[in-house]
Amino acid sequence: MAVLGTSLVLAGCQTTGQGATTGAMIGGLGGCAVGAAVADNSGQGCLIGGLFGAVAGAIIGDAIEREQQKRIVYQVARSGRGGSTGTFKNSKGQRVRYTAKVKKTYKKPSDSQLTCREIEYAKQVDGSAAGTGSDTRCQVRLAGKPSWGLEEDA
Repeated sequence: MAVLGTSLVLAGCQTTGQGATTGAMIGGLGGCAVGAAVADNSGQGCLIGGLFGAVAGAIIGDAIEREQQKRIVYQVARSGRGGSTGTFKNSKGQRVRYTAKVKKTYKKPSDSQLTCREIEYAKQVDGSAAGTGSDTRCQVRLAGKPSWGLEEDA
């Protein structure tokens, strides 16, 4: 029980998304089980394993959710169309939906042959608004040609 409480506290303090919270809980419980099984003192093993599992689960869960959001933003930047939507189920079984649209398109100040796009996105969880954000993506030169490469650029 202490591990579950610790998992929730760690998830709330160190990360931002639903994926992180769920990851922390699953990681904490899994870490507790493994720690209790391999340690001489099962209570201490559960606590230590649960702490490490909660932190690792939170980091992994948060990274998965952020990667989904980045994928949608990338699709919008590359297409330049009105918008793109991506939907997936998180580890809690909730339907998470990202919708992104181009706010502004302009030429990159340092290279007028490259295009930049400002993108706004919104997140919904089970049909309820769960946050908004923005990002700027610019083309890069790959082999001397403009490309919407996978690199992080702003």
